[in-house]
Amino acid sequence: MSYSLAEAAEATGMSVSFLRGEISNGRLAAKRLGSTADGEPAGKYLIKAESLAAYIRDLLDA
Repeated sequence: MSYSLAEAAEATGMSVSFLRGEISNGRLAAKRLGSTADGEPAGKYLIKAESLAAYIRDLLDA
């Protein structure tokens, strides 16, 4: 099972922009779907349920 960025935001009560920042900073694992013409990642993020659960556990343990 996986979440889109919007679904992960809704499930956690966090904003999409906050989660996007956590992904950019390497604290939340996510995969980008699709690519640009030059092969760079583009498109929507996909977050595995296990990754989101581990992220939340890490927040609670901090």
